[in-house]
Amino acid sequence: MFNTKEQRVEEKFKYIKKKQEIIGTKEMIDKETGEVIETLIIEKNIEQDYNFYKVWLLDLLNILEVVGTKKMKVVNYVFENLNAQENLFIGTHLEISKKLNVSRPVVSQTFGLLESSGLLIKRQNGVYMINPSLIVRGNSGKRKNLLVKYNNIKKNNKEKEG
Repeated sequence: MFNTKEQRVEEKFKYIKKKQEIIGTKEMIDKETGEVIETLIIEKNIEQDYNFYKVWLLDLLNILEVVGTKKMKVVNYVFENLNAQENLFIGTHLEISKKLNVSRPVVSQTFGLLESSGLLIKRQNGVYMINPSLIVRGNSGKRKNLLVKYNNIKKNNKEKEG
């Protein structure tokens, strides 16, 4: 057991050091002072990624750029009511419009935009799957499994249309 604060700090440092590795240095210029600063390039060794949402922000922002204020309420509602286990949102346009006090056409337009941008795909009436390439909660294995399901739905939808 650790007796002193210094021993606890030293042990924590050893743990952190195992999780990252210095792989080199790089010279950077401080824009304010013009000073050349040598910085470390550190590689993090992440063994597991689980139980959190991964969002590819640039892709998401590009999608949300086309969405207005009332439509953002709809998007937020979808995210807040997402079934993280299966990356599914379940709810009809009518239910959403009543809960959010927005018109049904606004909900339909929003879902149309989200579908055309690739953020979600319609699985069946009232059931949508969020694209796990953009948003997923869980580890990379779960993401891969959800991607297979998502792509199967996409393929089935194309077969129904054509």
